[in-house]
Amino acid sequence: MVGEVTGMSNEEQAEAFTWRALQKTLSDGRVRIRVIGTCDRPVLPLRANLSRAAFQPSNPNILLLAFKAEILGSAVAQHAPTVTIAYEQTTSRRYKLVSIQPGGIGIAVEEEV
Repeated sequence: MVGEVTGMSNEEQAEAFTWRALQKTLSDGRVRIRVIGTCDRPVLPLRANLSRAAFQPSNPNILLLAFKAEILGSAVAQHAPTVTIAYEQTTSRRYKLVSIQPGGIGIAVEEEV
């Protein structure tokens, strides 16, 4: 079952995560950006992932990611373990904002120290 978890859409599931986006300039001048999401109280055991969206916005300061989730096992509500997902890429571009779809979640990119 992809997308619908106990009647929750991918958008609602994405909103249940706490998000953080970090970027760091590497020694070779490239930039590593990491986006991390944590859901401390999922209703069901689920597998979630982030991927670079096929379509990127015309604004080069925004990285657009796609969120998908699927149920692991039965659809019986229970307390499930914390779910953490991450996306990472190395690029020559610096970003100011990460947008996660569906949901239109905007995350300001912080500098990693």
